Amino acid sequence: MRTSSLLLAIVMALASAPASAQKSSVHFKFGFEAVVTCSRPVNVTNSATRGSGSGVLNSDGSASFDLSLATSSVHFDAKLGSRSNPAPFGTSRLSVVNRNQLRAVWSLPNNDIIMNFRVISDSCKATAVSRLRRGAREHNSVILGQLAYCSKLQITGTSCTLH
Repeated sequence: MRTSSLLLAIVMALASAPASAQKSSVHFKFGFEAVVTCSRPVNVTNSATRGSGSGVLNSDGSASFDLSLATSSVHFDAKLGSRSNPAPFGTSRLSVVNRNQLRAVWSLPNNDIIMNFRVISDSCKATAVSRLRRGAREHNSVILGQLAYCSKLQITGTSCTLH
């Protein structure tokens, strides 16, 4: 009788473990669309642009993410105690917010581009925004491999899928 009670308790404990704990990593892909108006080094008005990326959130709390733009790429890494990494025209930082959420920040001279990912075993949600630094009037972006100064940098859409 005691053995069957112990076996039942073990089976119930295993059955109640979350599905995400059974996977060692979750891989995802990310896409975004943006509209920019820039005056330097090239003059563009309401120009549509897009980018994409892929990442992995591991069960040990580490993560990585690669962002690809038309002429640049940015790599993000997160490990316990990790710091910012060099990135085109600034730095990149990836933080594990909790076991299902990542935050990637690309810090440029005038603004931070912040991407949030919520990854659960069967779904993924992404948001992105460019936030000006205190005192800055123009956003930075990368156009044709050069640092651009933009009066408008609006992220108009994001997508995130698991693979």
